[in-house]
Amino acid sequence: MARLLERRAGVVLDWAAGVRHSGAVWLLVKARTYKEPDLRVVRYGVQADDLRAMRWLV
Repeated sequence: MARLLERRAGVVLDWAAGVRHSGAVWLLVKARTYKEPDLRVVRYGVQADDLRAMRWLV
Protein backbone atom coordinates (compact mmCIF):
# COMPACT_ATOMS: atom_id res chain seq x y z
CA MET A 1 0.00 0.00 0.00
CA ALA A 2 2.81 2.42 0.81
CA ARG A 3 4.31 1.83 -2.63
CA LEU A 4 0.93 2.66 -4.19
CA LEU A 5 0.87 5.97 -2.33
CA GLU A 6 4.45 6.71 -3.40
CA ARG A 7 3.67 6.11 -7.07
CA ARG A 8 0.46 8.13 -7.00
CA ALA A 9 2.14 11.16 -5.40
CA GLY A 10 5.65 10.86 -6.88
CA VAL A 11 7.27 10.84 -3.44
CA VAL A 12 9.46 8.62 -1.27
CA LEU A 13 7.61 7.97 2.00
CA ASP A 14 8.87 7.16 5.47
CA TRP A 15 6.33 4.60 6.66
CA ALA A 16 5.68 1.61 8.91
CA ALA A 17 2.91 -1.00 8.99
CA GLY A 18 1.51 -3.46 11.48
CA VAL A 19 -1.25 -6.02 11.89
CA ARG A 20 -3.38 -5.96 15.03
CA HIS A 21 -4.71 -9.07 16.78
CA SER A 22 -8.14 -8.16 15.35
CA GLY A 23 -6.74 -8.50 11.82
CA ALA A 24 -6.84 -4.76 11.14
CA VAL A 25 -3.85 -3.41 9.25
CA TRP A 26 -2.30 -0.11 10.29
CA LEU A 27 -0.22 1.96 7.88
CA LEU A 28 1.62 4.91 9.44
CA VAL A 29 2.99 7.52 7.05
CA LYS A 30 5.08 10.51 8.13
CA ALA A 31 3.90 13.87 6.81
CA ARG A 32 7.47 14.91 5.99
CA THR A 33 8.60 13.13 2.84
CA TYR A 34 10.81 13.48 -0.22
CA LYS A 35 9.65 14.50 -3.69
CA GLU A 36 11.17 12.68 -6.65
CA PRO A 37 13.34 13.08 -8.73
CA ASP A 38 15.53 15.54 -6.75
CA LEU A 39 14.41 14.28 -3.30
CA ARG A 40 13.63 17.69 -1.87
CA VAL A 41 11.71 17.68 1.42
CA VAL A 42 7.96 18.27 1.09
CA ARG A 43 4.86 17.85 3.24
CA TYR A 44 2.57 14.94 2.32
CA GLY A 45 -0.95 14.00 3.30
CA VAL A 46 -3.08 11.07 2.18
CA GLN A 47 -5.91 12.26 -0.07
CA ALA A 48 -9.45 10.90 -0.38
CA ASP A 49 -8.61 9.41 -3.81
CA ASP A 50 -5.68 7.56 -2.22
CA LEU A 51 -7.97 6.01 0.40
CA ARG A 52 -10.47 4.95 -2.26
CA ALA A 53 -7.70 3.28 -4.28
CA MET A 54 -6.45 1.40 -1.20
CA ARG A 55 -9.98 0.23 -0.31
CA TRP A 56 -10.47 -1.01 -3.87
CA LEU A 57 -7.26 -3.06 -3.64
CA VAL A 58 -8.23 -4.60 -0.30
